[in-house]
Amino acid sequence: MIAKNFGFLSVVQVALAYGPGSFISPTSVARGLTDDSGLLTPDGDGPFLFTSGLANTFRVETFNITQTGSTSSYFIQGSQRWVSIKLLAGPGLAFSSLGFRATSDHTPLDLISGSFNSSSTLLDRIWSLGPTAVHVSCVKNGTQTATWERAGDSGVLVRGQKPGRTYKLVDKLPTTMYNLTFQTKIARGGAGWQVDAGLGGQGIWMFLTGNLPSSTTYANHNYSMFPANSIVVGAGFGPVNVTTLPGYNVATFALNKTIPENTWLNITTTSHAMSSYTVYIDSEPVVFLNTTAITYLPPPLPYFGNNTIGFGGWQDTAAYYRNVKVVDGDEVVVYKSSLKQRGVLAEYGVETSPYTVCLDGGKRDRLVWTGDFFWTARSLAVSTATWEYVRGTIDYVLDSAMYTGAIPTSNPMGISLAAGQVYDESTAADSLADYDLDFLNVVYDYYMRTGDLSFIKAKWTQIVKVMDFVASFVNPSTKLWAPGIVEKGATNGTTSTAMLAYTFNNVAKLATALGHKSLATSYAQTANTSASAVQTLLWNEDAGYFNTSLTSDAFAYIDLAWSIIAGIATPSQAASQLQHLEKLKYTIGYLADSTVNVEALLKVNATDEAHFLLNNLWGAMAKPSNYYSGGSWEYVYPDGTPGLNLFTSLAHGWGSGPTSILTHQVLGLTPVTPGYRTWSFAPLEFGLTRNSGVVPTPFGSIKASWKIDDKGKMVLEVTAPKGTTGKVVPPGSRDRTWACEGKSGLKGPIKVEGGKTVVIREE
Repeated sequence: MIAKNFGFLSVVQVALAYGPGSFISPTSVARGLTDDSGLLTPDGDGPFLFTSGLANTFRVETFNITQTGSTSSYFIQGSQRWVSIKLLAGPGLAFSSLGFRATSDHTPLDLISGSFNSSSTLLDRIWSLGPTAVHVSCVKNGTQTATWERAGDSGVLVRGQKPGRTYKLVDKLPTTMYNLTFQTKIARGGAGWQVDAGLGGQGIWMFLTGNLPSSTTYANHNYSMFPANSIVVGAGFGPVNVTTLPGYNVATFALNKTIPENTWLNITTTSHAMSSYTVYIDSEPVVFLNTTAITYLPPPLPYFGNNTIGFGGWQDTAAYYRNVKVVDGDEVVVYKSSLKQRGVLAEYGVETSPYTVCLDGGKRDRLVWTGDFFWTARSLAVSTATWEYVRGTIDYVLDSAMYTGAIPTSNPMGISLAAGQVYDESTAADSLADYDLDFLNVVYDYYMRTGDLSFIKAKWTQIVKVMDFVASFVNPSTKLWAPGIVEKGATNGTTSTAMLAYTFNNVAKLATALGHKSLATSYAQTANTSASAVQTLLWNEDAGYFNTSLTSDAFAYIDLAWSIIAGIATPSQAASQLQHLEKLKYTIGYLADSTVNVEALLKVNATDEAHFLLNNLWGAMAKPSNYYSGGSWEYVYPDGTPGLNLFTSLAHGWGSGPTSILTHQVLGLTPVTPGYRTWSFAPLEFGLTRNSGVVPTPFGSIKASWKIDDKGKMVLEVTAPKGTTGKVVPPGSRDRTWACEGKSGLKGPIKVEGGKTVVIREE
């Protein structure tokens, strides 16, 4: 996603604006953008001030072209699909070529391993959203490159981006008083640093702007926001608001001195109990700010973790930093770094990524969110089958786990394992514990779809620690699951406890496969007692549904879904809950919707409701429109447009669930035993007249199809690899009879052997 190969006529300046959304799969077709698109705004579809993400924080880049040749962006632009180019200065510019260089896989969809091809063009397009999101979100080690540059005796060169922050000061930075000192040399524009900052990005951000000489200053520099020879103080996630990330431009201080470029400056920032700040340049006090007097600022509670420091400037700036020291009020050195040593980039979270991982999205957050990984991995399994991404993500998450077994919910790339464990520990109170369950189910799904028991065995000790940590939240008296924070449902609730039961049943099967009988028994017992607790304590007989939690008797769609998926709801309870769905219907979906609801609806043959969700909610993503990206979206507004406006991610694995659901539940191809050694082909008609697809397996591809012939009879066909065995379960009434391989009068299920093509005809 790096622009390259510029050709030009003379000295010019060029600005590139990116956005919005995702890099398009080569087989996708994009329509035009609306008038309020990122291409027509000064900042593109950015900036994104949450994390550095080993990508450009800003969606605008400026290039000063002085000679012919090839020019490439230093930063990756995450999930880029559009670029506009504006000539800022100079007589003109000619391109010999212009394009993107992708840093993730973009194999055309007609060349990937899996497929889904039905009589519904819309369902086919919905299925294709998943592999496109996988392409954008999953990246190989070494492809997401460092965003700082080591510069020898000059320390590090940091181009304008969200500050990288050291993990080594977490829980060590004084909260009473401390002095941060360092040296900086501005190469262009200015320098920036953070104090009292959380690992997740909030904090106080200082921007020092130099004297802005014309020889280095770009024509699009924002003089009103960053005047020459000044210090701008931002708070929150930065000096500007970006949708869900509150930022504050607190104050601008004009300096009574010239700040030259290419000259080392000695900077000291004093934090007085995280409430007031003094800045010194070459020992001269130039700024004093009392933040307690600013009533609109939030309290100093950094997002994700306790306080630390960081370095990074604003768009298109560049500066060197070295010789950092933090001293407390008693003159004790708390932290010291020359910023010249090996490992400094990993310490600050800006090193080239050493792991192959799946991110939540290529644009943002560019974090390894374990909840998003659940659906990304399922989409990958039936489409690209690029299992190295799943193994790499599992490795990364388990290697970053704490000694307690707690795993990171959303660690970034570019950090060392030691940093990863600090991220995990510092964010434990904010972790979404149900994401741990999502992650464990990815591990189980990986085994079921690959049969790779050796990988599970190598990770088993780590998996058991995670299981112990998760089990520690089971309420000893009620047997409901009661972690502090969950994303889905509520603690002490139906969804959270049903997820626990589902997960422990799955991991019990892994324990059995590895020969750990006592663990398998223990996990299965936990699953059974928790499922029983949901039935006993949360079923609301009068209302006819499962209560959300012990403290809420509300009906929620996701409680219906998980009670079905975990096998807790009886058929009559599922039917009773379905009667409450209508009151949750809202425009294109249901209130508090999620992908898992489609899976649950199809499990109980609620096909009308499943059609409604797929055709409307995912139809908004899949139908040609101004917002079509080829990938599944992160959020959707009730009117069918992308949620979060330009800030949104239009290629997010989180939204790709229908890809695996359409393969497994509509086409009906599923593994019965690990690695598809035995499999099932049980299609749903689902209002279709034909359907076909391919599922990749370790033995080779399984190809399955059905159609209605010219006599109105169904014909099923399946080709499976040699060494596998399957059962075909024709849809519809059990009174239907079938002919197969010379036999007639057959009723399903019909056993078939792999290594050949089998045709089954309705009689």
